[in-house]
Amino acid sequence: MAQFGGTGGTWALMPSTWQASNHSWFSPEGSFTSSAYMTVETSALDLGSSKWFYPTTTCNTVNTSSSSTITVEYATSDDDITYSSYQLPQAFKARYIKTQVTISLDTTYEGISSVITEANFDTKFVTRTGLDTSALSGSTGSRTLDLSDELSKIFTMEATATSISDVVMPRVVLNTPYDLLQFSLIDMDSYGKVAIDTTINMVVNGFPAIETVASTGEVRTIQ
Repeated sequence: MAQFGGTGGTWALMPSTWQASNHSWFSPEGSFTSSAYMTVETSALDLGSSKWFYPTTTCNTVNTSSSSTITVEYATSDDDITYSSYQLPQAFKARYIKTQVTISLDTTYEGISSVITEANFDTKFVTRTGLDTSALSGSTGSRTLDLSDELSKIFTMEATATSISDVVMPRVVLNTPYDLLQFSLIDMDSYGKVAIDTTINMVVNGFPAIETVASTGEVRTIQ
């Protein structure tokens, strides 16, 4: 059951006018100050076990417009008792997830009638060809490639050198932030297997990047 909050008050201070057709609270005067807001917190979604996933959310709103501002955040837990603080959309590892939607109210009868969040597990592949690793940030043995426009969580990387004289093995650092690819290239032909920079073709696998549409509250993958 969703919990509805008004402009920072308590249930006793909530407006008495209830609009049954969409189950949203409205001001008795029909208007809110520009600083007013409404929050909705969903019940927990149980994924069965702790696992990596990325959320997508659909908000059904009432009387919002292109100038409306809707923020969607998530809290996660492994035991349904202790939850993290609410965080913006990203890849998570958890068993339970709750969604909180905040809508900034203008002077119309705005509201939220439902919030639907799904956990997603599909991955995608991102490729780079002819990539000169020496041009990336960092230094030899520790290069970083920002893939935040394409991936929200990186799992694996495969790379081959374009030069037949180089046989490389990539070593990937999987840590936060999850959308930054941190890696080194090890020259397998060298004595001692030293780190090098070279030109490579690579394939990276991970969760797709996600974004929030502020006017609708939709959290979706970036195509």
